[in-house]
This record gives sequence, structure tokens and C-alpha cells, in this order.
Amino acid sequence: MCRIDRNGCNHVFHPITLCVVLMCLPIALGVLFGSVLPNARELASYVETTCEYRNTTATSYGCCTIENCICAECTAGTATCSAMQSALTAGECCNGPHCCRTECETCCTDEAYSERYSCRCRGSTSSRRCDTCYRTRYRRVCHTCNCRCAQEVTNRHCQSVCGLCYNLATTLIVHIKRVASGAVCCRESPRFLTSRCERDRTDCRDSWLRFKADGVSQKCWYHERNPDGTLRWDRPKRNVAAVFFTVLFFVPIVAWVLATAVFVGVVAMDSCCPSTFTAHPALSASEPRHVAPALPTTSRLATRYPSSHSGSSSLTDDSGRGGSKPNKPGRRQDPSPPFAPGRRNMPTPSAPPPAYDDVAW
Repeated sequence: MCRIDRNGCNHVFHPITLCVVLMCLPIALGVLFGSVLPNARELASYVETTCEYRNTTATSYGCCTIENCICAECTAGTATCSAMQSALTAGECCNGPHCCRTECETCCTDEAYSERYSCRCRGSTSSRRCDTCYRTRYRRVCHTCNCRCAQEVTNRHCQSVCGLCYNLATTLIVHIKRVASGAVCCRESPRFLTSRCERDRTDCRDSWLRFKADGVSQKCWYHERNPDGTLRWDRPKRNVAAVFFTVLFFVPIVAWVLATAVFVGVVAMDSCCPSTFTAHPALSASEPRHVAPALPTTSRLATRYPSSHSGSSSLTDDSGRGGSKPNKPGRRQDPSPPFAPGRRNMPTPSAPPPAYDDVAW
């Protein structure tokens, strides 16, 4: 940077810029190496490919579930629910003892804790000083206790409901890309997928057969170091926030480096090839001004008092009173009016008037 004063341009380096850089640099490097670069490596590690479904099936089988249980005794002699579920038999069943409602009491205890407070205060209001003391306090803490069954049955009344369940299966073929002899070829990596639909869930079965039908393909991503591992069904996301903060904190660092380079270049140029510098008028108002040399006396007088003879001359009175009035020897004729500091609308002279030699006429 350049600071202008009466001696010219002095190059000044402000240390506050270095402080800003030292604060921004650790943050920028931390975000860069802690988030941006690992995220970039993760994005580069996943390879986009095509996954294809084959041999999709939905196999139905009979199943029963225990539902509609109530807090009542089942009919004596009724089969148990587990036996009817295994035999795929629908109807009323007994599901064993069950507690329908539980009642609990509320128990409370006094818990001790330590409280800090100010003690032994001394001094006036403006310079008051106190010590720190501790005392024991108690607070009441409540919780549920002594729970017991308020209503229970020895053999709960339930129902066995039977229908069709579905076993779902398909083969997912992942096309793994390989580079061999300069050409990109693929190998198939099969993944066996299975699922299950609950009783009478035909919507679950239809969705499986529609979205995973034979020949249906969709984009997927696998890790290049583990192609047979876990797949991703969406593109890995870039950490935009980390990139933004890295750029934000690197901007002042780059600006500081450029400014330092310019500063060093200007200083080197000035030390090698110094140039003439003219200070600003406002900065050198107190310095003495360089006054241009005055015109020769004869030229000034000849301009003011023209004459036709070089040896003698006479002045004519402008007032019209006639006669000539020769100049008195030894008296200097000053054609300009004297400077009066108190007179209004008179400009301040930039330099004292030049001195003239006495001329004898």
C-alpha cells in the first residue's frame, strides 16, 4: 500500500491483513480436508451402472393371524390359538392368561442436592466482594410404583383369521463395468432379493410384480472398491455447504496473496528505478512555494510606461491638468497597487512581489 505524505509515497504493510488471513486459513483448510475432499473422493468412488430384474415371482400360501382379542374368558373346551394357527383353522380360540388393566401408585422421595450462593460479602456497593458458599437443598421427586393388575382373565378370548400370504422373490443383475484391453466390458453380479406380504395384502403383491417385473431396469451405483457390496439407488450428494464455506474463507487468502505480490513488486520497482513524485497541494500547504522568476525591470517598466526616446521620457497627468511631471530621482515607481490584507475580495498573493531596481529618467 502507498501512504502519501510531504516526502512522497511511503509503502506501508498493515499487519491486520495478516491477522485476517491467519484466522481464515485454519478454517478453510479444516473444511477443505475434513469435508470437501472426502466428499469428492466418495463421489468419485461410486460408479453409475444399470440394474436389471429377472425371475420375479410372488408365491401364495395359506396363513392365519390372531386378531380381535377382548378382555373376556373364552368358551371352555375351545382350542388354543397357536394350535388353530398351525392347522390353518379359522374361528374362536383361547389365547391364555392376560392382564387387561394395570394400576400403579405414585411414590415420592426428597432428593438432596447442593446449591451455590454468595456469602460473607464485604465492601461498598461499587467494590463489593463476596465468597462462594454451598448449602444442601431438597427437592421432591415422584415416580410410579407398586403396579398391579387390576383386571385379568385366565384364558383370553381371540379369533383365528386365515387367508393368503405371499412370498416374493427376484434376481437383481448388476452390470459391473471393467476396462480390459482399452475396451469397456461388463460382468453380471446377481443379487437375490426376497420379501413377504401379510395376509390378504394383494396390493403388496401387485406392487412387487409391477415395479420388479422381468426386464425392468433402473440406474444404480456401486462402490468401485467393492462392486459386490451394498448398492445405492440415488446419486451421491455433493456437500454444497462445505464447498461454499471453503470458497468463502479462501477469498480473503487469495486477495491477500495478490496484494502482497503487488506490494513486493512496487517496492522492488521503486528501489530499482526511483521516480519523481509531486506532493499534493493540500499536503504541502505549509511548505514554501517555488516562485517563478520575475521579468526584467526594463521590460516591466517599458510595458507600463512606453516612450519614444531611450534617453529621456516624460509622464502625462491623466487628470487633464496639463504639464509634465518628471520622476524624482531615487524614488521607485510601483505600478501595482499596494496589498491590503483587510480589503475585501482581494486574493491572497501566492508570493511576495518582485523587487525592482531604481531607474533614473
